[in-house]
Amino acid sequence: MRPLIQCAFSAALRVVAATGLVLLAMTGIWAEAQAPKSPKGIASLPPVEDSPIYCAAVSRGVEHGEVLKKFCEWALSLNERLPNILSEQKTSRFVEVRDKQYRARDSVTANVSYENGEVRYSDVRVNGKAIKGSIEHTGGTWSTGEYGTDIEALFVLEQKFEMSFLKIDNDQYKGALVFQQTITQDDNRSWELRYGKDLSEKTLFPGFTTRIWLDPTNARLLHMEKETAEMDKKFPIRFVEKLTTYADTPLGDGTSFILPIECVTINCEAEGKKHCTLNDLTFSHWRKFGAAHRIVTEPTGQQ
Repeated sequence: MRPLIQCAFSAALRVVAATGLVLLAMTGIWAEAQAPKSPKGIASLPPVEDSPIYCAAVSRGVEHGEVLKKFCEWALSLNERLPNILSEQKTSRFVEVRDKQYRARDSVTANVSYENGEVRYSDVRVNGKAIKGSIEHTGGTWSTGEYGTDIEALFVLEQKFEMSFLKIDNDQYKGALVFQQTITQDDNRSWELRYGKDLSEKTLFPGFTTRIWLDPTNARLLHMEKETAEMDKKFPIRFVEKLTTYADTPLGDGTSFILPIECVTINCEAEGKKHCTLNDLTFSHWRKFGAAHRIVTEPTGQQ
């Protein structure tokens, strides 16, 4: 088995609410020499060379299983396929003022790069004004996205799960095949919530449900929805939902890759999905590292 490696834009999502810091993170992203932070903090994936056998087992007996199998094999090779890339991201942040009505709080922009498995942020600005420090110092509600780990988390070895076919989408992603995965609190090894900081920090591995929308012709990921389904009543956060849209995105050199283009995250502190904050994170201008060069030669004039 290989350790689950953090992939592009798979850094933890952190949400600062009125009463403290909320951290939503993938666990098990540890080098071999590092110790997990909790008994549940180990998560690994099958070796890429074993993915055909593993994915065949995952999809066996599932309606439209051949599409799920193809997607599974792509997901397990994601970390090796993904090139070093750059992007610009903007997070529009909102707070709920009444039932499902939100008021704009501010916006955070940054340049972000993914290089050899590591995510870096630069030129971080709040409402256009440069800040000192990193994206963690923007205050309010902020996120760094969960591109790679949300996809890989579907197939964590230590996490008991079953995939099922849910429906054919007749709405926004017309014709897409929708698959669902449900994870109980006891079986969760991939999604940890943290509230507060330092000595007052509280953590929780919630039960949750993930739904994925796949193109039936090529098994490409179109959309993912992930939401909490089983929460400890003593935990300050009552509900979290993430809605991520993907697209085959040009990288500026004639190639393309399946990448996130928007991720909406809703975080609620009261039952009934009330007292919420909302992040609308958009990615743009994806491109590979490096620059294109063109050399133009002209014949010299005759004397």
